[in-house]
Amino acid sequence: MIYNVLGDVKDLFNIDVDNISFKGIDLIPEGDFSYRILDDKERDEVIVNILKKIESDNKIVGMPERTDTWSKGWLESLEEFRKIGTPTSLIPRYMKPNQFMRLNRQFVYTNDPHFEWHAYQIFKLCLFTKYLKDFKYIYELGCGTGHNLLTLAQLFPEKILYGFDFVKSSSDLVNLIASKFNYNITGDLFDMLQPDMSKSLKPNSVVLTCGAIEQLASNTTPILEYLLSQPIELCVHLEPIYELYEETNLVDYLAMKFHIKRGYTVGYLPKLQELEKQGKIDILEIKRLSFGSLYMEGYTCIIWKPLKGQL
Repeated sequence: MIYNVLGDVKDLFNIDVDNISFKGIDLIPEGDFSYRILDDKERDEVIVNILKKIESDNKIVGMPERTDTWSKGWLESLEEFRKIGTPTSLIPRYMKPNQFMRLNRQFVYTNDPHFEWHAYQIFKLCLFTKYLKDFKYIYELGCGTGHNLLTLAQLFPEKILYGFDFVKSSSDLVNLIASKFNYNITGDLFDMLQPDMSKSLKPNSVVLTCGAIEQLASNTTPILEYLLSQPIELCVHLEPIYELYEETNLVDYLAMKFHIKRGYTVGYLPKLQELEKQGKIDILEIKRLSFGSLYMEGYTCIIWKPLKGQL
């Protein structure tokens, strides 16, 4: 059953599942990864609903009131984890069950309403096993509920993990996870818009972001300057990347419209590419999964490393 799931996801996303460790195999969720492309009537209904959502949406990334929204959201997760104490209570509330998804620049219907979450679990196992296994220290910026850190601790119990977020309820939740499961994880406050330059990251470390750069509302210069000032070895991003959408594709175009309406970050990839031209970093991989929720793709993978002596 598990290996069938692995094969399904390998075919869907063209990702390497062969390097998942034995322990990683144990962490793979069972899910139904079958799907079908929508018929014309269903597709029209989905498109109309997306357009209505774009017209009516009033959540703007970067507005001052969003800080309180995130603080309350992670506090709800903290309270739920205190009551239930299971990994499923760490699923972010923005990842809502839905049987309509975007896949390979088409809208599809999935049999599993938790398709996105289950697929993401397998993809991050592949990603973490491939890129993070050789580093002693791992920092996640914008760690939210800490679900990625929990997975990392299960995969690599010998590593030292840090979860940074700009609201206290998140860091409190991360520290509670560490206490409950006796993992070497530390939660701390950190604002990517105004990084504390005195907070030093350790050598032989890697920085991870998952849907966190998107929340900076395109103000990414401060965090890039901070990262380039630190003795890190690698940066791993899983983010929606506006520049990789194709404007001539309707499914992509709707995601672009939603991305701009929400105020998610644009221009981060071009900044990285400019830094590469300047000889300051080396971009190792840019991988678009062409997979995401009804409104956008949130899982484009960008891997880069600073070039020593160039900072």
